[in-house]
Amino acid sequence: LPLLLSCQSNHLVLIMAKTIGGPSLPMTCVCCMATILLTKSAPASAAETPFLTYTPDTNVDDVAYLDLDQRSIVASLAASDEAGLVDAKNTYMLGREDSTGAMTMKRLSTLAEEEFLGVSSTYQDFVDYFGHSDYADRWISAAFGGVQTSVSDDASVDFSQFDVEGRGAAISWGLPLLNVWMFVVGLLEKAVVNCRLTGDNTIPISFLDKAVALYTGSKTRDDDNYGLFLYTLTQTEGYKFGTCKKDEMSPINKKIFDKFGSVKSNLLQNECTSLQANVRDIKELMTVILVQGVTRSIYELDIHDDFQETTQAMGAAFAAALVPLLHSCSEGFALIVHKDLSPGRSTKGSYEVVKNAIEQNYDCLGIRCEDVGGLVDIRGEGYLPGAEACNGGMPVKRDEIFSSNSGGSFSSGSSSSSSGSASSSAYVPPAPTSTFTTNNSKNDTTIYIIVIAVLSGICTALGISLLVCMCKNKKTAKKNDADNNRVFTAALEMTENEDNHDAADREAVEKDII
Repeated sequence: LPLLLSCQSNHLVLIMAKTIGGPSLPMTCVCCMATILLTKSAPASAAETPFLTYTPDTNVDDVAYLDLDQRSIVASLAASDEAGLVDAKNTYMLGREDSTGAMTMKRLSTLAEEEFLGVSSTYQDFVDYFGHSDYADRWISAAFGGVQTSVSDDASVDFSQFDVEGRGAAISWGLPLLNVWMFVVGLLEKAVVNCRLTGDNTIPISFLDKAVALYTGSKTRDDDNYGLFLYTLTQTEGYKFGTCKKDEMSPINKKIFDKFGSVKSNLLQNECTSLQANVRDIKELMTVILVQGVTRSIYELDIHDDFQETTQAMGAAFAAALVPLLHSCSEGFALIVHKDLSPGRSTKGSYEVVKNAIEQNYDCLGIRCEDVGGLVDIRGEGYLPGAEACNGGMPVKRDEIFSSNSGGSFSSGSSSSSSGSASSSAYVPPAPTSTFTTNNSKNDTTIYIIVIAVLSGICTALGISLLVCMCKNKKTAKKNDADNNRVFTAALEMTENEDNHDAADREAVEKDII
C-alpha cells in the first residue's frame, strides 16, 4: 500500500480500488514499483542549468528552492499582524506546503554544527561570539517571539522593544544575513578541508555547487524578476554605495562569481593551497555587504533621524552578521557596533563612531575602501554628506545608478532593493519530482530506455492477466464491485472537494504574494 500511495498514476490507483483483496494486487504493486523506480532514476536536469556564469555539476534543488521559502515568509510578514507571524514561522520551521525537500530555512542553522564544526573557522568564530552553535535560529526565534535572544550577554538583543512590524523586518533581513550567509561560507570552507583530507574532488564540488545555489537562489533578479538572497542584496548595496552602473552585475558579484569558477578549477586539479586562498577571498568579498548594510542603517538612524522600527531592525540584522567577524579583530570595536545597532538603543547610536570602528578594521576583515564605496545622494551627484568613500573616490554617475527598473521591495519595512540585470538568465530549476539525484551519461540513457521497454512489456502482460482475471470473477463479484464502486466514488468526491479547497487556498496565497 505505501508503494501504491507513492505512485503518481490515477490509473494504478483505480486498479487498486477495483482489485483490492484480489489476486491481481501483487501485479499492480509490480507496475507501481516500476513507475517509482523510473521516476527516481530520472536524470537531474537542474545540474545542467547555470546560475549566472556558474554551472553546477550536481543537483542542488534542496537549497536552490529555499528562496521560495524566504519569499513566502516575507509575504506573510508583510501583513504586520500576529497571524502573519504564525504563518511565517511555520514556513521557517517546516518549509512551504508544496516543498518536497528536507531542507528548510531553520535547518540552515540547526544543521550547522553537524556540518561545519571543526571544518569551518568562520563558523567557530560565530559560535565563540554568540555562545551557541544554533545562534542564528535563536536570533530568528527570539524575533518571532518578541523576546530577548538566548545567547551570550555581549551578543544579546531584546526584540520586546519592537512591535510586529519591526520583528517582521528583523526576520526578513536576518534569514539571508545570518542563516544563509554562514551556510554558504561554511560549505566553501568545508570543501577546503575535504580537498586536503581525501584528494577526491567529487564531494567538495557538491559543496561548491550548493554554496553557489544558496548564494544566488532560484529567482535571481533579472529584468523584472527578483531574488531574495545574497546575490540580490549585494546588487542592492552596490547601487546604493555607488559602485555599480545600472543593468549590470555589481563589481563584488563579478569578483565572487569569478572566484566560484576558480574554486571549481582548484578542486578539479586538486590545488588545495590555491583553493584555500580563493575561499578566503570569497568570504572577504561577502563581508562587504555586511559593512555596507550596517553603515547605511546607522546613517539613516543618526543623520536622517529615521527611527522607524523597520530601519532599526535592518541595522540589528546586519550588525548581528558583521559583529562576530569584527569581534575576531577587536572585541572593543565589536561591542561599540553591537550596542549602537541594538533594538531600543540604535535611536541614540552614532554614525561617526560606528563608521570609524568598522574602517579601523578593514585590513583585518580583508576588505578595501573601493569595494565598499559610499552612500550616494540620489538628489544630485556625489555622496551624502559625511558618507564618502574612505579612499576619496567618486561614485558612478547618478543616472547610471538609478532607473525606473531599480526599485523592488525586499522586506516588510521601508527599505527597498534596487534591481540589477546580470549578463545571463537567472536560474529557475525545474519543479522537483524526486529526492533521488544522480549524474547520467549517454550509456545511462540507453539503459533507461531498455529498462522502460522491459518493464512496459511486463506491465502490459500483467494488465492483460488482470483483465482476464477480472472477467472470470465478474459474475461472482457483482455485489462486491457495487460496494467498492460506491466507496471509490465517495473517495473521488472527497478528493475533488479537497483539490478544489487546495486550489482556492493556493489562489488566495498567490494573490497575497502578488
